[in-house]
Amino acid sequence: MNERRLMQPGSLLLPPATNWFCSSSVDSREEDRLLVAGAFKSIVLYRIPVGPEAPTVLKSIYHSGSKVLHVRLFPDASHPQFGSFLLASSDLGGVTLYNIETGVASLQHNEHGAGCVHGVCWSISSSSNEVSAVSVGAAGTLVVWNIDLNITRKVYLNPSQRTNVLQAPQPDVTLTLVEPVPGVDNAVVVAAQKVIIIVDIKNGRVLHQLRGHDQPIYCLRWWMPRDSAAVSPFPHASAVNHRAEALRDCSDGAVKTGDGEGNSSYFASSDLGGNVFLWDVDRRRYVYRTQITGSTKGGGGRSYRPTTQHCALAWHDNCLLTNTVAGVIVSLPLTENSAATCVSVNHDSVTTTCVSEPPLKKSSDDWRSSTSSWRSNNVGPDKKSAQENGGNSAELKPQVIHREHSRVVFNLNVIGSTLVSCGHDRNLIGYSLDINKVQFCLPTLGGAVHSIAFDPRDSSWLALGLQEDCVKLVKLNSSPPLRSKLISNGIRGKVLALSWHPKEDGFLLFGTSEGQVGIANVNTGKVTPFSFFHQRPVYKVEWAPAVLANVYPEFTKSLCAYSFGDREIAMRNANVPMADPVKLTKVSSLPGQASEFSFSHDHEYFAIGCQDGSISVYRSSDLAVLVKIVVVRKTIQHLLWKPTFSPGIGESNTSYVLAVASSDSKICLLDLTNTLPEQSKNFDDFQVTATKKNGSISTETIEAETDVPSWQPLIVSTCTRELCGHTSRVVYLSFSLCNPNLLASASYDHTCQVWDSISGEQIGNYRAHLSRLYRVEFSPSEPGLLFSFGEENCVHQWKLADLKDKSPPAKILKVKDIKPKIAVVCENEPKREVIQTKLSSKSDVKPKNAKHNEASSAGAASKRTPTHKSLFPLLHEASCYKRSFNLLSIMCLYEQSKLEEQLNKKAEQLSVEQMLEAAEEDGISSSLLPVALGSASAHYPAVLDALGDAVLDADDPVPSEEHLRTYVNFYGSPDQTAEFLEQQIASHMASKNLLAAAPLQLWRGTSEALVRHAISTKTVTADVVVQALHFSRQLGEVACEAYARQLAAAGDPLTASSYLVMANKVTEAIELLQLHKLYRESLMLAKTRRPCSKELHESIARSFANHCLHEGSLDIAAVLLASLGDASEAAGMLCRRGDPSSLTVGGLLYSREDHPLAQATLLEALRTAGYRGQLDKVLPTVLTVAPQYKWFSLIAATVREITALVAAVKVEDAEGKSRSSSPGCKSSSRGTAVDGKAALSHSGSIADVPENGSVEAQENTRKSSEEKISEKTEENISDHDTLGTKMNRSDADSASSTSDDRRGTNSEAILAEIYSRKTFLVSSVEGDDEDVLQRIMTLWSGDLKATEMTSAHAAISAALSSSLKPSTFKQYVFLLCVEITKMLLCLGGTTEVDSVASSTKQQEEEKKDAVDVEAAATALRSALQLTVDWNRFDQLFEVVHILLPKGVDEPPMILSPLFNCGCDHKPHAAAALLCKLYCLTEHIQRDKRYCTPFVSSVQTSVDPSILRESVTDNDSETNSHNGGSVGTLDTAAIGDNSSEVKPASNGTTISNISSKVASTSCDSENDGTCRDEIISLAREVAEGCGAGDEAKVKRIFDDISTLLHKLNIQ
Repeated sequence: MNERRLMQPGSLLLPPATNWFCSSSVDSREEDRLLVAGAFKSIVLYRIPVGPEAPTVLKSIYHSGSKVLHVRLFPDASHPQFGSFLLASSDLGGVTLYNIETGVASLQHNEHGAGCVHGVCWSISSSSNEVSAVSVGAAGTLVVWNIDLNITRKVYLNPSQRTNVLQAPQPDVTLTLVEPVPGVDNAVVVAAQKVIIIVDIKNGRVLHQLRGHDQPIYCLRWWMPRDSAAVSPFPHASAVNHRAEALRDCSDGAVKTGDGEGNSSYFASSDLGGNVFLWDVDRRRYVYRTQITGSTKGGGGRSYRPTTQHCALAWHDNCLLTNTVAGVIVSLPLTENSAATCVSVNHDSVTTTCVSEPPLKKSSDDWRSSTSSWRSNNVGPDKKSAQENGGNSAELKPQVIHREHSRVVFNLNVIGSTLVSCGHDRNLIGYSLDINKVQFCLPTLGGAVHSIAFDPRDSSWLALGLQEDCVKLVKLNSSPPLRSKLISNGIRGKVLALSWHPKEDGFLLFGTSEGQVGIANVNTGKVTPFSFFHQRPVYKVEWAPAVLANVYPEFTKSLCAYSFGDREIAMRNANVPMADPVKLTKVSSLPGQASEFSFSHDHEYFAIGCQDGSISVYRSSDLAVLVKIVVVRKTIQHLLWKPTFSPGIGESNTSYVLAVASSDSKICLLDLTNTLPEQSKNFDDFQVTATKKNGSISTETIEAETDVPSWQPLIVSTCTRELCGHTSRVVYLSFSLCNPNLLASASYDHTCQVWDSISGEQIGNYRAHLSRLYRVEFSPSEPGLLFSFGEENCVHQWKLADLKDKSPPAKILKVKDIKPKIAVVCENEPKREVIQTKLSSKSDVKPKNAKHNEASSAGAASKRTPTHKSLFPLLHEASCYKRSFNLLSIMCLYEQSKLEEQLNKKAEQLSVEQMLEAAEEDGISSSLLPVALGSASAHYPAVLDALGDAVLDADDPVPSEEHLRTYVNFYGSPDQTAEFLEQQIASHMASKNLLAAAPLQLWRGTSEALVRHAISTKTVTADVVVQALHFSRQLGEVACEAYARQLAAAGDPLTASSYLVMANKVTEAIELLQLHKLYRESLMLAKTRRPCSKELHESIARSFANHCLHEGSLDIAAVLLASLGDASEAAGMLCRRGDPSSLTVGGLLYSREDHPLAQATLLEALRTAGYRGQLDKVLPTVLTVAPQYKWFSLIAATVREITALVAAVKVEDAEGKSRSSSPGCKSSSRGTAVDGKAALSHSGSIADVPENGSVEAQENTRKSSEEKISEKTEENISDHDTLGTKMNRSDADSASSTSDDRRGTNSEAILAEIYSRKTFLVSSVEGDDEDVLQRIMTLWSGDLKATEMTSAHAAISAALSSSLKPSTFKQYVFLLCVEITKMLLCLGGTTEVDSVASSTKQQEEEKKDAVDVEAAATALRSALQLTVDWNRFDQLFEVVHILLPKGVDEPPMILSPLFNCGCDHKPHAAAALLCKLYCLTEHIQRDKRYCTPFVSSVQTSVDPSILRESVTDNDSETNSHNGGSVGTLDTAAIGDNSSEVKPASNGTTISNISSKVASTSCDSENDGTCRDEIISLAREVAEGCGAGDEAKVKRIFDDISTLLHKLNIQ
């Protein structure tokens, strides 16, 4: 069998564990040493080695969502049709045929229904070569599946029925095992609980019944002797057994399995009671019986007491192998016709005892005659049997094979001389029976792996944190390979985090899902837990020196154990596990919403990531925050510092490069090598200055002083490099120690990506996982080797050099995507199928677990907490607008809170005497009132005028002031809330909704009115009665409280809170509502019944805000924080939304609070708006508070002009489509936006030509089209003249007045030239046409001076990274316009130099010096690089024609420095690249009208001479018109390449593009090579592509683009 076809990319280092409690879940084939195992919902294929090495995991096959119970390889590997197939059965009643080479399921049947399939086997007829699959299950069902014909037949069996053939299911019978009878066609052995049946599957007759087991049968194994001369499995057996001959009875047509020479067929069976029987089929009885018992402690010494005893069986020559309950493998002594024995295997000994019963049943006479002798004989049965067999007692003693397993074994398989066993301890062990030595011990996984760590002192030790509350240690280079050790005692919960001690040998720090943190000594297996438990899972642990060493000197004696859980970072003293930890979030000003932490490689710095995407870097010695990083807006998943140590290099220069993975799909790299030391020095200088002024260096003292400025960390808002490519969140990162520039990332898109962290290049992508990934790690010792794992129960091992894919797939590959379409069996309907072909049907097999899924969903739904109807419909009605309504509300609440704060401060300044004097007067003046009157809605008109354009979309309705008043009153002061409550109660009463009005009336304290109204209207309810009782009896309070507790336990917290309030338990009612996350209700209750408790209001509002944060309602959380006056926190919430409007409002809030993040947030708002095409929407608002970003208006102007020009091109193309109706006619526009394979096929269409039409029809069509072209030519010549071109009317007339055949082609060429030049120019105010670059410079001139261009260019370069790869078209347009803006800023002085004719030579030199040619060339290169990487021909065509609207011979004036740079006035390399791309796109677009190999299979018959003359005239006309500008391509070098012109049926002209590319200058030999390759590929476009070769043309165009990229773009 082909080994390569079996192997899959990468390999499974630790595969999933084999399924338990089933003797046939593993099968083997000695011929090719294959082992196949059912592992939960997959099938794992192994290759077992001959020597002492680990088995090779060849493939893992997913089994359609159901558990695999039984697997069977086809016994003959060399079979031409079925040698590469296996059978698999599941717990949902299906039997599937798999091709193990391809992993594809070919056939399937579901004849067992939804019941479990208990056994499956192959049945091969030697006479007819018929191949069948036999399966057994419940109700006595045996299914025979003819695979050749793909039909099934059912047989029902019942051992208690005498009828041979049954026609109905047998509900009380369960068939558990099935095995074929070797050497006999159409016969199988079936286990029916405790009875063994031999069945003829051809006619369904029961041939034999074998009874003797008193427990359900577990395993059946036939004795298959390798030596054909072997008589029986018993030692010292004679060639002819006369006793067997005497007892044999074949009168009833019994199946004969012997060979006629005295050889009998034997098989062994075991049951769940530990009994092992050896059966002679010909004699229909057992000839040997023993019982296996043993100590409850296995090889590992662990106590294990199962309720049943599973004894697996295997034959090795004449030895029968089995196992004990403790996993000890033994070889049983086989003594024919001996008494029943009991084999007891203890920890250090093996004993055999006799069971007091007659050895065998004989005839009555024989039995009576032998009873007395048997009783009177002093020789025991064992000794007597030994004497009868030659007296060799040593040979009959059980032998222990090995004790490698620590628990019960479920499967035994012998491959050659290798015994492969697997069991409850999840180890796959290979043992050589020839040399009595372990070959391998492969650990397998029964659950998901959650963490992984390599020992830094010995990289061969790998620690795995498992879901099964344990840590597995694997020795990678052990002998035998992959020795493992399990540590589980003392560990509570899934092990989510691991960290080896970097200095001490064998100490492993771990954290679990139960909040436990402990240290495991891997040498002794002892676990030392810390006394303090986190309340939530521990996601990370790490060893590091103590922070705040001067405050906690007792922690400095050794490395400390750090753990992260409960959003807290705890520091523990490893020497004192019972001591309380130090919670860093409480002793220092660390962020409370932390999600990740990481120490730098030298432990000098300490980085903490938060849920809002911010990262703070602290100095470890004093936890002084040095840098705050805001480059992402989503939760930080992993922080990793780039290592500076490599085993081959040693310690390198100190650098601090931080890699950031977040819930976003991108990875950010930040180089802080110079920033951190510089900020550390600045903080030291700041402390010295503060000490001189205050006499203390306490940070708290410094911050308390108002005259000394507080320390502000450096805000970093841009990253050094972004790595984009993943399609889902990135959860883990890993740097290679062998090559620190390599970075690996694990993502929820099911792939691992390897990056070059220096260049950002995608090096390789691993796609073998079928679920979300948790971790990826580089091997610390072997370069290019990686380990990864995810939700699957396996660990993958793969090499970087073996990867074929470079980047992640566009679509996430899920398990359902690889489910094959299987041909389903239809009973009694023959279907001849060929197995080698992939059989499929139109309808997929429906998964059998659909019903189970529905039941689970229904059960989950029934357990949900009952929802309540909102009490505040007015609030929801007022907030029915879009999120922009919340943004306006936030600003209104902010303005109101500021106003109230000012009035409260003014009231606090009044003395007691002033207050008393004011009280003696008639009333206190309004100026002394401590509370501001009015609602926050009073600020609505001003806020709407200031932010309406920036927040509201064009189609959004303007919210009414009444709705906003209702909304903000709910979140306003208690007086305003009372106004809202009165309005809401009136609404409920008007709608007669007393059930909703009752709690509101109670909270307000006016329930008496409700009671009177209910009595008068006869609408009294239980709630009303209880409220009435509240006014009259004290006992009602106790009853209300007790009833409230019952309601809360029943899941009705809202009603329960009402009863608590009636019982004067307002605080408990508020807590109950908060506990059930009814924050709106609890806030309303607190403000109505506890109006003076501002701390309580704030606490509820903050809890509500945190809840909204975790639920994703960031705008509601921002509203709550704004209502509390916490503008900075509200701004942070808005910034996490990430849309331009929210970022703008967040930046405004930051700026009004003088927050250091204001400028960075506003810049991010502009960047995001640019990426989404909303720059004009937010730019005016941002510039009012951040005028330093005025240069964004330059980019906005560029975007507007470029977008308008492209839109005009598309409109012009739409109008010109009617001009391309004739054969060979070219479309009038060059700017058509197309996609996919049609990118080169929109113009030049010949679809209107009749495919099989007559010659007359074609001639009429040609004449009609020529008349239309002639009319259009006359109309557009005048338009062409007004555009300022030098083409005169005589040229167009002469071109259209030639012969009939030439006139049509030339007219079309002239039309194409006219429209291509017209659509890429814009009309100026004076009526002339100008290029778009000049138009942009004209628009800038009003707001930008020439002296400001340099600073604007520097600002754009610093704020907008050119390394970002666009993912959307709007983002691509924005980045393209950024590069064009940068180029124009570098060339800003060109217009003034050329426009002033009287300028002195000195002025020209000064302005020439102001032009930065290299920077402009870099920007031009970046723009072209961006367009080429975008990989769209229409976009490339548009960009080069926008930059060169009049062709390569007449570039725009603004680009003249690039075309006349240097002393020799040669074009810059970037300009040469632009010209080449222009020529390339012109060639492809122009030649489509002649050949059109891109759209239709219709060919036009065009005379080659006409084609050649047309092109020659067109080229010469263009040369005479342009005049050959300096620095452009040498068009005079274009000769008459008539020999290259082919008829339209198989090609087109190549002279234009080949000559132009050949005429470009090459600076090096490599450039010349690339040029020759470009010419060759262009010629292949012309000569090698016929009609309909879209794929080939697309490939050649990609090759040309790649060569141009290599030639000019570095």
